[in-house]
Amino acid sequence: MKKRTKLKDRTLPNYTKGEEIANMVTHIIGGVIGIVALVLCVVFAAKDELDWAQPYQAKLIAEAGADLIVGCHPHCLQGIDYMGDTPVIYSLGNFWFNSKEADTALLKVTVQGDALENIQMIPALQKDCSTNALDGAEGERVINYLQSLSENITIDAEGYISSY
Repeated sequence: MKKRTKLKDRTLPNYTKGEEIANMVTHIIGGVIGIVALVLCVVFAAKDELDWAQPYQAKLIAEAGADLIVGCHPHCLQGIDYMGDTPVIYSLGNFWFNSKEADTALLKVTVQGDALENIQMIPALQKDCSTNALDGAEGERVINYLQSLSENITIDAEGYISSY
């Protein structure tokens, strides 16, 4: 019988924290896919500015089988992208965080059977500890700002997202 090597004597891979998290998430998604038809992955993204790690992790999560990836935590809106056929919303901003005034967005996802039918960003404003949907020129301003942060997608006047 072969003797086990003690953990302290093992050489372990030198993964970054981001790689460890992505590895953990992809294993969880793999397990979930065997149970459900549609997988939504909500990722705690810790940066207020989009950096290399978020698209890298989104790519791994999409490859693992997620149908939609939504980032949370940054206190600001971030761009929208697709990893293959998987939509990625990097951050919705603050929905209801404090009395500070900030643009934000609500996410409306329509599912038909086991497929995403459409995704809509509803522009909103957080102010005085409440959040209200925006329309007219103010809503258009937030949609245009989201579009400016996003490559490879189009957001129409009603906030519906489509890839090129």
